Amino acid sequence: MDDLIDYIDNASLECLNQNVVNPLEDLVNEVKDEIMEETAEETQPEKPEEDVASGSSSSSSSESKEKIIIQSNADDPQLLLKLPFTQVVRLTQIVLVPVESDFPTIVKLFINAPHMDFSDVNDKKPMQQFELKGVKGEEDVVLHLVSARFSQVNHLVVFMDNPNQPIVKIGGIRLYGTPGMAGMSGVLMKIKGWSPFSKKKSINAFIRNNRGKSTLLERKVVDMHDLQVTESLHILSMLLSRGSLIGVPYLDVIVGKGKHSEKGIPNIKPAVEDWLLRNRYEKLDPEFWGKEVKAPSFLENPQNSGVIRVYIAKK
Repeated sequence: MDDLIDYIDNASLECLNQNVVNPLEDLVNEVKDEIMEETAEETQPEKPEEDVASGSSSSSSSESKEKIIIQSNADDPQLLLKLPFTQVVRLTQIVLVPVESDFPTIVKLFINAPHMDFSDVNDKKPMQQFELKGVKGEEDVVLHLVSARFSQVNHLVVFMDNPNQPIVKIGGIRLYGTPGMAGMSGVLMKIKGWSPFSKKKSINAFIRNNRGKSTLLERKVVDMHDLQVTESLHILSMLLSRGSLIGVPYLDVIVGKGKHSEKGIPNIKPAVEDWLLRNRYEKLDPEFWGKEVKAPSFLENPQNSGVIRVYIAKK
């Protein structure tokens, strides 16, 4: 199990309803610094006894360093942490550092919903929810995740609430698990420990339909023919998340017309459209094809109903 803090994309971090005294990015950087210090200590040789007794200026300065705290605005005890990853990861554990008595009593976790805000918290079903009681701020709080639900995460949203306090705050967050995908080749994802495909024939179909020297995002097109619905949605989520980070303006998703589906009814297309709507992509009229539009949004190709163009919001 690895510490995944280094896989967080600092440039795209968000924390809604946060008191801006300590930005979320500062907290993440502090955790990264702590990991570097821990690693350095483990690799250094043991000091002579006289040096240990006398101490050092570096250790005293680190002890006097003020701890960064993330807290909500006054009289509004809710936080929404939005943590994007630079690659797909598998999450198994989250550790929260409590602060005094203002620790959240309710924590909800959502994945792969980068445009989520407070209005969505009650409408969307969390992947996992925790009720935390009796936390006194002395020991870290470990949240054990149902790993099967967090096996393909490219964006994590953490909702925190404490309706019995005027504010809510934490003194740190650590994410543990394993990195999933190292990157994307011109044909297929290079997989480490997981795969969006449930069957070998799906892998062969994806390779056959997306053959090319450049990457899918460079070509701005992906062919979902012969894939299962869940496989298509995993790949779409991953591509859109990565595309938003590197500035890809749009992605043409070939979903098919359902000619090879049972009774000729398409399966992938309605599922993709539903997923996009649930993730706050606006559906546009096909007449806007080829015109300048706002992202995130999507529309059907007016000359080919089996193609959906998804406009990606840049992070």
